[in-house]
Amino acid sequence: MQSGLLNLSGGGTGNTGSQITGAAGTTVQFGGGTYTLNAGSVLNAPNVVFSSGVANLAGDYTAGTATTVNGGTANFTGNLINTPSSLLMSSGTANFSSVAGATFSTVNLSGGVITGTQTLTS
Repeated sequence: MQSGLLNLSGGGTGNTGSQITGAAGTTVQFGGGTYTLNAGSVLNAPNVVFSSGVANLAGDYTAGTATTVNGGTANFTGNLINTPSSLLMSSGTANFSSVAGATFSTVNLSGGVITGTQTLTS
């Protein structure tokens, strides 16, 4: 996507080879339903927002500026490539359960739940 907001609100599956890529300043929002991005898929955008529903992310995940969880559930089981982005949480759940640890430049937790088997560092 070249600009603006891509709001995903109906649910769906991204199979191996699926890509969601955003240019500078763009935002991908998971706004409802259940989404599954399988291993081998790619989500790469400056800003990713989990506001409603469930996102199961087993592929490569990159949010270059910020990952925001404010009502949805994000299950990270794939490869997180976040440095130097921020994790901003006000409600909802972020589950970090892949093999490698999750590193963010800043973590702002005003609400919500962080869970999982990974080490989370800031």
